[in-house]
Amino acid sequence: MLPKPTPRTRGYTLIEIVVSMSIMTLLMGGVMSSMLIATHALPENSAKSAPAMTSAAAVSDMVGELCYATDFTELLPQSVTFTVADRTGDLFPETIRYAWSGSNGTPLTRQLNGGTPIPVLDNMNTLTIRYARSSKTFTNDAGPSESASSVLFDSSTVTESGAVTINSTLSLSQYFKPTLPADTVSWSITSVRLLVMGSNPFNGITAVEIQEANVDERPNGTVIDRAQMRESTLEWTFTWMPLAFSARNLLPTDGVCVVLYDDNGRGNVADISLDMQGGSGLFTAPGGTATWTAWKSVEIPMFISGTFTTSGGPVNVTRYWLVGVNVSARAGDKGDAHIESAADILNVPEVSAP
Repeated sequence: MLPKPTPRTRGYTLIEIVVSMSIMTLLMGGVMSSMLIATHALPENSAKSAPAMTSAAAVSDMVGELCYATDFTELLPQSVTFTVADRTGDLFPETIRYAWSGSNGTPLTRQLNGGTPIPVLDNMNTLTIRYARSSKTFTNDAGPSESASSVLFDSSTVTESGAVTINSTLSLSQYFKPTLPADTVSWSITSVRLLVMGSNPFNGITAVEIQEANVDERPNGTVIDRAQMRESTLEWTFTWMPLAFSARNLLPTDGVCVVLYDDNGRGNVADISLDMQGGSGLFTAPGGTATWTAWKSVEIPMFISGTFTTSGGPVNVTRYWLVGVNVSARAGDKGDAHIESAADILNVPEVSAP
């Protein structure tokens, strides 16, 4: 029996091999191109990208600390000082300050608890810190408010000059009532200035008293405050003499009297300037201060200084809270590493007005 013939396997023709190799070449070229593009797409730690990465890290750390702040004491475009909870274990809060001098090439620094500022980002070109505030306006009662000392009464303009001498047989009383704001609750006298001169031999003493006044403008003898005017301190010519007082808590409806009389029985103790056509409120007494007679149309020129207290009233007060922060920084030799970051302030501390 003859053996069965083995079947032959057909091979590739030259044309098929050439075509196959061409296709493989195209496929390999495409794969290599894809790999090359992919490698160019990967980030590289080059000199150009390093500043941006460093800036991003520094700004991220800064904003991360800011968002946990519990209080702010400095809110400026290029510096910020704030408080965070204890981080060192001493049970005291930490105070942190970030600052940039504003000069190109200088660093952004971080200072902890008043220590030495440490650079955290070199070669800065710009730094801008923006603060987002929320606000609310409240209406409060301002309460009583006392003014600064000022002239409350001025009768210094003289129409017709005259004078009179204070001595043991003549005393003077000048009534006055200041014009005050409508909401005044009280007023005070801090100074009285009189136009006076001495009378030889310059050894007398004049008592100057602030007394309560009756409804007829005469003094009633109740002394509110008192000063002495020594003749040895007076000039030979009429000069304004200031006398200090502390007459407080006078009612806005109260007028008072400035009373002058001989306080040591030395004869003529002072010459007082008068306006002979000045107005009203001047009274005389023949020694002592018991019986007062009106000297019509005559007035003592004087300045009365003091303060007044008003009731205040409703006052609008606006309060502010910090709710967010935005930090924009640019660093690097050419300033091309620009980073901007923002965050909410979680504790929403109260801050000053913008």
